[in-house]
Amino acid sequence: IMSIVEGESSPVVSHRDAVTAFNDGVREIVDEDPLLQDLPRNAISAEDVKSELELEQGKSIRVWLKKYDGDTVGIVISRNGRVVDLKKAICRVLSSKLPRPRATSWRGIWRKNVLYFDSQKLSEDGSLLLSYGIRNDSEIRFIKRLKLARERTKFSGFSRF
Repeated sequence: IMSIVEGESSPVVSHRDAVTAFNDGVREIVDEDPLLQDLPRNAISAEDVKSELELEQGKSIRVWLKKYDGDTVGIVISRNGRVVDLKKAICRVLSSKLPRPRATSWRGIWRKNVLYFDSQKLSEDGSLLLSYGIRNDSEIRFIKRLKLARERTKFSGFSRF
């Protein structure tokens, strides 16, 4: 809702109204642009726009992340990206899909889950995706790590004399 402040000639808009108007304008631009129509509906970041444009220019590739619940998500990553870059992109994309912003322990998630491509575990963060044979439209699987059964021993921390 706009109101004129006494002595000023420009209208004053509340922050909420300004954000809503801005988001509506961006959404309208994105909906009309065929290159940007694949962007998420809820929140568009500058990184999302940059990724889509680089994908169209051939500087990036899109890989498909298949989660263990069967859901598949598109991840845009640099053509010369490394495993660590893929993990960061996965964190960004999956965090944007959460219903509300919340703290997620990605360190814990990577400790309990692993990425696979074509029966190869993507274990070395510094390795190039190309070295695993990952190309445009490749499918990466997000799989829970298997726990190995370990013998448990009691340890009290004290010894008897």
